[in-house]
Amino acid sequence: AGTMEAFDAVAADLGVIRASTLDDAVEFTEFLIHTDVPKGRRLGAVTHSGAFRGVLLEAAERNGLSFQPLAAETTARLNTILGVGSMVSNPIDGGFAVLSSHDNFRATIEALEGDPNVDMVLFQEKLPLEAGGSDRAQIHFAMIEEMLAKGAPKPIACITLISHGQTDYSRALSAQSPHLSFLQEANKGLRAIDAAVRRDELERLAAVPETARAPSPAEQAAVGKVRARAASGATALDEVQSKDLLRAYGIATPKEVAVHSANDAVKAASEIGYPVVLKAVSETLLHKSDAGAVALRLADDVAVRAAYDRIAANVLRAGGEKVETMLVGQHIGGGLELVLGLNRDPEMGLIAMAGSGGVLLELTKDVAFAAPPINRDKARAVLARTHVARLLRGYRGSAALDAEAVVDALVALGRIAEDLADTVQSIDINPFVVLPRGGLALDALVVLRAGDKPNQQ
Repeated sequence: AGTMEAFDAVAADLGVIRASTLDDAVEFTEFLIHTDVPKGRRLGAVTHSGAFRGVLLEAAERNGLSFQPLAAETTARLNTILGVGSMVSNPIDGGFAVLSSHDNFRATIEALEGDPNVDMVLFQEKLPLEAGGSDRAQIHFAMIEEMLAKGAPKPIACITLISHGQTDYSRALSAQSPHLSFLQEANKGLRAIDAAVRRDELERLAAVPETARAPSPAEQAAVGKVRARAASGATALDEVQSKDLLRAYGIATPKEVAVHSANDAVKAASEIGYPVVLKAVSETLLHKSDAGAVALRLADDVAVRAAYDRIAANVLRAGGEKVETMLVGQHIGGGLELVLGLNRDPEMGLIAMAGSGGVLLELTKDVAFAAPPINRDKARAVLARTHVARLLRGYRGSAALDAEAVVDALVALGRIAEDLADTVQSIDINPFVVLPRGGLALDALVVLRAGDKPNQQ
């Protein structure tokens, strides 16, 4: 009945990893059973060729992992161990060492294990499928098992170039190294590492004790009004009421004035300052743009009067009731449009969402989810799972934007979800525009639960 996104948001806080394929289920299990989860996302690797180095680099980027440059001491140590004549083209930058012989294997692994820029070490090898398949591999497995059994400082795993089947011989051989996981193929293997690291990251975020809070007087008053609307049988709040709730919880909105005539609209526009936006206000008008109930960038009194009449006619033509109220608002230019909100999953309850907003929301689906309560670190982690994070930092010469304003809004939505858990069905803020300083909810819609009598306590 529910969505996988909502399930993942709740289950992730509890340490649950969901695999999307059976291959991933096997790979995740292999890794979690035999290998400690690294404390970070920085890898080091020992490979037999520069080609596999390239494969691992691409797989790491694809899975949110990285190969950082090794420390100068490690580089010097590896140059001594390997010797220039035994190395394959520039192997020591980016957390890599490329071997041409197994004689220096253990020393190379120990060097990477001691590097401060490495959280986990991988080495390239394949499980032999029959006796005599690879003496080198078996020597390396025995070495690593011995190191791990004695307590290696960082996790170590074996990784293969491609996936392969198993035989009774290979299974028996792997059983001799119970502390070593044998990961098959770079993308699957690194996806397993990413899944395990992300699980620990999310568990740590969820385990942060919440600071005790009591709703402020403004929040209490807003909650009371929303519950009263729900008790009256209303199915949604209009834009004015929706934004009143958001502002009570600290989510900023543009300068806006509710008006009831064209003359009032002109007066409000003059006070706010041109250009302005004009929108119809109605509980039943959930998609104003589709009904022609929005006018943007109105530059003068004449444009406001014309837009007022046009919107009133459009709403009637679309089958709506006569518009009694319109909203005159400050036009906000520039910034980045995001979508923020809450949605009630039938199984998991209210789930928060953040991501790329505006008209391309349905096309790009660049969104991530989190289950309340939401602290600041958890909000940052949500943004980090979207392309929005890169855009907020400044992309291709554009100015950096106020990411903390988005974090503030997500934390506030989490508080609303807690305080109105029995009343709200969904909250849609689209767009939430992020500026170099601050962020504003340009549009908002709060939908109330149907068929339930909210708890008045």
